[in-house]
Amino acid sequence: MEWIRTANLKKYNVIEAFHTFESLDWVKSGFEIVEGDIVYIYVGKPFSRIMFKTVCTCSQVEEYKRISDREFWGNPDEFNVRSDRIRLRLESKIVSDVLSIEILRKKHLIKTTIQGAYKAENYPELFSYIRQCFDEQDKHEISAYLRSLCENNDLQETEKNILAKARISQEYFKKKLLHKYGSQCAICGLDSKPLLVGSHIKPWAEATSAERLDENNGLLLCVMHDALFDRHFITFDEDGHIVISRSLTKEQRKILQIDPSIKISIRDETKCYMKIHYQKFFEREQSF
Repeated sequence: MEWIRTANLKKYNVIEAFHTFESLDWVKSGFEIVEGDIVYIYVGKPFSRIMFKTVCTCSQVEEYKRISDREFWGNPDEFNVRSDRIRLRLESKIVSDVLSIEILRKKHLIKTTIQGAYKAENYPELFSYIRQCFDEQDKHEISAYLRSLCENNDLQETEKNILAKARISQEYFKKKLLHKYGSQCAICGLDSKPLLVGSHIKPWAEATSAERLDENNGLLLCVMHDALFDRHFITFDEDGHIVISRSLTKEQRKILQIDPSIKISIRDETKCYMKIHYQKFFEREQSF
């Protein structure tokens, strides 16, 4: 689920707080925000725009574990209010006015202003535009990072490739796939984010810059199934049915939790990439 929450700078300086901390503990105010939800922060006057994209990492922060951000409260005494708090980790920031209240009005996405909390299912067009803006921001930051790597003469090409792959795979690419697959392995359903990998279907080394960022060129897999997919021990046909290497024994398949009944959903935009992976799988099988 996605939300919008508002920040009054006179009560709490969220801008300076995020300069100091990567996560903040936010007053829950009775809204059912749970771990994994995306929360956009609308900052009031003088900015009057959505500035931050965060993710909820804890839906109930115990009082003794709260982040000590007393200095950012307009009234420091409010720091000790015993209201429920959620923990929000900063994911991205937009400094331009693309999400200003004026532009949102001009696009007829809101009528007056933003107050309280907004839920995505009640404002689909608004949230679609917000996602688009943050997506473009993420792409811009990745592109700028890649340009800086290319211009760095102190790094060898191998080092540049490793750093570039790590940045895209761990940040932008994985974020997109976590959203697409509901933060679960497409094969086994494992939902532990540290154990999930944004796996490229068309290999990184063979993909263009655009293909490396294309979420359709990816599957969200646990580390075990990512290793099998990356090494072409498994692949999928155009209908999403798993194809398993004959080099794996029945006992190995059982241990690896793979069997011919597995089927995943494959969008049309992904099929062109999967055909490439399937062909490499087929070529590898010929060697056995």
